[in-house]
Amino acid sequence: MPQSDCSTGRKVGACPLTSSLIVMINGCFSNGFPTLGFEMYNEMKQSGVCLNLYTCNVLISECCREQDFCFAFQLFDEMSQKGILLNIVMYNFSDWWVLQAKQGKG
Repeated sequence: MPQSDCSTGRKVGACPLTSSLIVMINGCFSNGFPTLGFEMYNEMKQSGVCLNLYTCNVLISECCREQDFCFAFQLFDEMSQKGILLNIVMYNFSDWWVLQAKQGKG
C-alpha cells in the first residue's frame, strides 16, 4: 500500500496545487485505496486548501461507491455554504437521492 507523505511538501515550504492533490486523491480512489484518498483530503482541508467543484465531484462519487451518503450530503451542504455551483454530476446525485427517498430507500 502506498504511504502518504503529504507533509513533506509543507516541510520544505511547498504548497501543492489543488488540482494536483485532487488528481492524487482520485488516483487513490481509482486504484483501490479509498482510505488513503480520504486521508489526503482531510490533510488538504486542514492545510487550508479550498474545496472546489472538482474536489466535490471526486469525493461525492467515491462516497456513493462506498455508500457513505451521510458524508456525501455533508459535502453537498458545504458546497452550498461556500457558494460552489452545482454541475451535472451534482444534479444527478441530488436527483438520485430524491428518487431513493421517494422509494423509501434513502
